[in-house]
Amino acid sequence: MYNSMPSTKTAACIMTAAVLAASMLITGCSCSPKSKDGQGLGDLLKSYVSNKVDDIGKDSGSKDTRSTDPEEAVSDLADSWIDHRPFEGTARDQAIDTLFAAAEAGDKDMLANCFAREIRESKDFDRKVDDFLKAYPKGLVACRNDFRPGGAGGSYKGSNVIKNAGTHCTTYLDGEWYDIYLGFCFENTAEPAKVGLTTVTVMDKEARAYYLDEVNRNYGEIEPPVLLCDIRDDSEVEVKIIDNTPYFWTPTDTPKLTEEEMRTLLTSCRDLEIAKDTIGQPNATYKAFNCTGYDHFYELKTEDGKPRYAHINTKTDMGDIIDAFACSEEDSSTDYDNPLCPYIKPQG
Repeated sequence: MYNSMPSTKTAACIMTAAVLAASMLITGCSCSPKSKDGQGLGDLLKSYVSNKVDDIGKDSGSKDTRSTDPEEAVSDLADSWIDHRPFEGTARDQAIDTLFAAAEAGDKDMLANCFAREIRESKDFDRKVDDFLKAYPKGLVACRNDFRPGGAGGSYKGSNVIKNAGTHCTTYLDGEWYDIYLGFCFENTAEPAKVGLTTVTVMDKEARAYYLDEVNRNYGEIEPPVLLCDIRDDSEVEVKIIDNTPYFWTPTDTPKLTEEEMRTLLTSCRDLEIAKDTIGQPNATYKAFNCTGYDHFYELKTEDGKPRYAHINTKTDMGDIIDAFACSEEDSSTDYDNPLCPYIKPQG
């Protein structure tokens, strides 16, 4: 079976879900623990968290106007989930808000207590918390409303209930692109020590490109990170964001075509080996581990001041063209309603 471009997006989603924590479901109930005077824990924490984030916001230099108030932050997050078994959506909001409240404030204990107890007690976890807080770019809290569900599922074995979920976000801060992922278990009745955050990664575009490349080449052999903030800003490689995914990029001297010129070429020439006599070698080629086809990217002439790219899918490395699309940096499904040539179903 051959996959066209949406396969690359699918591959990226599968990679995130399969490699970074992926089986998940939704149920449960949520309630707020009370203090001795009857005040909810969320109320007790609100001034603590808000004050910290307000102070950091003044220093971060972020000009983002989105809400940065982590309203759902919870102290001792993992333990609160064991006690109160939240809905998946509640757990996700609490995980996002508590992570950012801790990271922006540099609160090591609050961050550590987000994680499942068995992870907190694992070797080198204390060092991982220190390394994460040291590398974390202050101001990312501004993206807290941009997260979307990253898959959910669970299992029922007798009386034991296990529920896991994930959430994912890409964002820009001060012109830099970041990928953020959280994986968590919000219910495990038989093994409560597994309840809490299980994976947190923050990567810039260079780090994310290296990570996806390594996962793609060694799928099944790589342990997903537990807590990682990888900011490389590697000037020795060039990385482009296309359809909200980072790709290693090789500039070429071949003149760029306009979108219409590329459409005319690919409509008449359905073999990339022949077409490259006109458009040269691709700037990037990607072969997803779970797909049989190849994805190639070419830079087009800029239109309206925004970068545009041709995404060409082939049956073999440089062979028959299955389909092609004009696309941009943004994660936009409408790009793939803009074909550069008719779709041809692969044969054989």
